[in-house]
Amino acid sequence: MVDPDGTQAVHAVTGELFFASSNDLDHQFDYKGDPDEVVIDLSDAH
Repeated sequence: MVDPDGTQAVHAVTGELFFASSNDLDHQFDYKGDPDEVVIDLSDAH
């Protein structure tokens, strides 16, 4: 989700997070389209 002024993107990660899921996580980001500031919210990850 990109904030309304377009300066920050927030990606929320939920559920189990372990080394095997890191490749899937990598493909969730839009490296060309995201703004310079990206927040990864791990508050609901295990």
